[in-house]
Amino acid sequence: MEIPIRGKDQLGLALRRLRKLANLTQTELSEDSRVDQAMISKIESGNRLPELATLFHLCSVLGVEIVLRKREPKSK
Repeated sequence: MEIPIRGKDQLGLALRRLRKLANLTQTELSEDSRVDQAMISKIESGNRLPELATLFHLCSVLGVEIVLRKREPKSK
């Protein structure tokens, strides 16, 4: 599954979706990742961008990876 992310709102929605697919609550993800539950809530709601190290750690716990690719040009 690929989830394109182009902003903090999309990042938050993607992390929430991945967390739910993993059948984890925010509290369980917090315990597994050692990221504060309140911070996870702020990231998922689009109110906060995580530091890159935190994002990599959350991705590791959720079993996903970050892939960068060139964006397709917009159609005119």
